[in-house]
Amino acid sequence: MATKREVNPRLVLATSVLTLSMIFADLAMVPLTVTSIQRSLRLSLTSLQWVVIVFLIAAALVALIVGRLQPRANLRSTMPLTAAALFVIGAMVAAFSQSADLLIAARTLQGIAAGMLVPAALFSLWDTTPAAARRKTFTKVFMCVAVSVAVAPLVSGILTQYVNWRAVFVLLAVAGLASLVLALVAPAPRIRRATKAPDTLGSFLLILGVLCLTVALVQGRQWQWTSMRTATLLAAGIILLVAFVFVELKASSPIVNLRLSDHTNLIGGSLLSLTSCFVVGAVAFFALILERQVFNMTDLTAGLGFLAFTIAFGAASPLVRRVTTRLSALSGVLLMTAGAFWLSFVQTNDPYWVLFLPFVVLAVGFALCLNASNQAVMSDVGPSGMRPALPAVCAVMLFGFGFGITALGSLYGSAAFKTGVLGATRSAAFAHAFGVIMVVASVTILVLGLISVFILHNPPFATDATDTTGASTAAS
Repeated sequence: MATKREVNPRLVLATSVLTLSMIFADLAMVPLTVTSIQRSLRLSLTSLQWVVIVFLIAAALVALIVGRLQPRANLRSTMPLTAAALFVIGAMVAAFSQSADLLIAARTLQGIAAGMLVPAALFSLWDTTPAAARRKTFTKVFMCVAVSVAVAPLVSGILTQYVNWRAVFVLLAVAGLASLVLALVAPAPRIRRATKAPDTLGSFLLILGVLCLTVALVQGRQWQWTSMRTATLLAAGIILLVAFVFVELKASSPIVNLRLSDHTNLIGGSLLSLTSCFVVGAVAFFALILERQVFNMTDLTAGLGFLAFTIAFGAASPLVRRVTTRLSALSGVLLMTAGAFWLSFVQTNDPYWVLFLPFVVLAVGFALCLNASNQAVMSDVGPSGMRPALPAVCAVMLFGFGFGITALGSLYGSAAFKTGVLGATRSAAFAHAFGVIMVVASVTILVLGLISVFILHNPPFATDATDTTGASTAAS
């Protein structure tokens, strides 16, 4: 006599595809709305950064912690439902926000929900897919997510131009509601695993340390970099994160396993993923502002313009999977450096289509970097360790996106302000500031990327044939 509903793998697959597509489409849709949000709510550049950053940082932190908690059977069925409901509430509150504070609070709630949904979707899909079929299944999921991300800027541009920016959040709420319904129809498999609770003290130190650093970097320009508040927060963030490292090294159930002396590929792959996402996050956010402020593009044409990046990335990702780890990393680093440096030469009198080719170069380089990172991480953790590593892989990427906007955003604001004081027009000030952060981005990916290449070594190609390859790719 059956007392539980039988898990339907196809419904679990559909739920996972919808959930992951919704979350990563959010990353591509919301940045396109920031200029319209700024005009509607009269927000400062700092507030606009918070609208995007708070979602990324909250999602990354929660994904790391929940990734340790979620294997417990008593959380498997309740967490997707709770998270989907929170995401819907956050999206609807954002859609009807009338102030910066309420909008940022709603985005925080969405980020927390996204951080809960990512491990839930990945674990459910992993547990319901036979080992022999995981590569094929996760590759299909990855392609579906890639398509949604590629189309998202266009959809966001159409909604923002012909309705308003609030319609984007309503659409995200509808997607969240569909995910909630599917989670009710297709409950997660209740597989009991012997897992310990994640380190509570480590969780506290990580959250507080990241929060202090983020606030200091985002608010530093307004508070002055030499002010006591900024210096105190920066020092506190660094001290807390150092304490987190020491606590995790001694913890019996660490959030992040930092005993990595023998895992050079894991270190190099994570650094490469973090750095490449750092650059892409900054380019995506500030290029969209550039398109609106300098080239006076409409929301629709700005969305169409960014399609050059998303389509190139989606097309290149499956083509680069057979490239060896170090060659993929080196090629990706050089291409991303070239693409970011190319963008630094954009001038106010250039036609907007001059952005397309550097976007394509940057996208292909990004695909190569993620391919190298995936191969490196997979070769170190092995098939048995890939499952718990999936949320961490996603969290590293989200941290990269968030800190790229945070760190380079402060530099962007300072450069634009100084250029404006010198008498430049508003468009010229924005173009100059964008060029400055692109130079910094190109130097960052070149230096840290080459360090990653030096650390990495080529795993045997037999690793690429395991059933975890698709999972690693889909996580990115």
